[in-house]
Amino acid sequence: MTNTIDPYNPIFYAQEALIVLEDALGMAARVHRGYDAERKSSNKGDTIQISKPGTFTTQAGGTGTAADLTPTKIDIKLDDWREVKFGLTDKELAYTTEKIITDHLSPATYALAHYIETKLTDLYKFVPWSFNMASSPGANDIVDTRKILRDNAGTIVDSDMIHFGIDSTLEAAFLKSEVFHAARIAGDQNMGALMNGSLGNRFGCEHFVQQTLTSHTSGTVVSNESDLLGTVTGNHLKDATSLIVGGLDLSDSSSGARESLVAGDSFVIAGNTQRYTVTAAATVVAGAVTLSIWPQLAANVSNGAVVTFETSDSTNFADSYYANLMFHRNAFAIALAPLPDLGNNAGARMAVATDPRTGLSIRSRLAYDDTNAKVLVTLDVLFGVKCLDPNLAVVARRNA
Repeated sequence: MTNTIDPYNPIFYAQEALIVLEDALGMAARVHRGYDAERKSSNKGDTIQISKPGTFTTQAGGTGTAADLTPTKIDIKLDDWREVKFGLTDKELAYTTEKIITDHLSPATYALAHYIETKLTDLYKFVPWSFNMASSPGANDIVDTRKILRDNAGTIVDSDMIHFGIDSTLEAAFLKSEVFHAARIAGDQNMGALMNGSLGNRFGCEHFVQQTLTSHTSGTVVSNESDLLGTVTGNHLKDATSLIVGGLDLSDSSSGARESLVAGDSFVIAGNTQRYTVTAAATVVAGAVTLSIWPQLAANVSNGAVVTFETSDSTNFADSYYANLMFHRNAFAIALAPLPDLGNNAGARMAVATDPRTGLSIRSRLAYDDTNAKVLVTLDVLFGVKCLDPNLAVVARRNA
């Protein structure tokens, strides 16, 4: 007997889409995934609290006090609600379950997964640390990038949680390297690279191809060939997420336009080893600019402290580059929340499927289009992403 489905069974679409979504996620499967403890439904714009990975310190033997194991909570705003809609004709609804999944459900879910991945890779703009890849990338680039990550990570040394998301250009370069495919170096693992193009784990980090990695073009402050220095205006307290910088040039000398900064441009403050990144576009007005920054200020900053923005030269790609990402799992977080199904049977049929382990959640909505004699299927997700610790990631910059 032909395997058919009930065309008005929304739980089928939600459950099958959830399976496809879990398989399709790349970076989202490698970062911290949280969920609201109460598993309640949410709407766009809501803020939920998820558990933050804990950290511990040692104490003198026999004199220490027990650490509080209550997980620290962090807020994540659910500011992305995305959907994909498609119609199924009477003929298509007569297909087997497998064909509906292959021809319609999987492509629709892949589109949602691609958008989720794009939002995660865009978090490179919150990472102030970088390494410039060689024109012919190889093993040294991986090792040097990882050294920056390890030096910044401090006590976090669990290599099984370090990942390197690379674009297709770096993948091709690495696959040509003997480090990834030579039997005398990689042993039996080289067959994966030779037969399947799988890079696997090298130098203490797992390599994977990430198709949503993007390019970066800096603001004019960074792209100037000479260093452009500014000074902090006013006193700023530790943990502040904004910084007022004055003493800047009024305009870009090449065009006369006002100088600008974009999200992802980075800088340092004299006397502070922590690097910072600009998180929102800003324009210099009358020689001053107010910057949204990440991470939070690591220490109090006094009026007049010198700010040095990164500029470009023949070996520094700060002005224009492709942003590959090496990161520890705890550098970033994603949280998906169940969408409400209150409208079920009120003009549409709805179902929500949630993975109790990962918190991944997707909703299906079914309605009948009488004019076109189609069942309209809508798949939607509600989620938010966040950079938890920018010192646990490094942007491996490939020259654009």
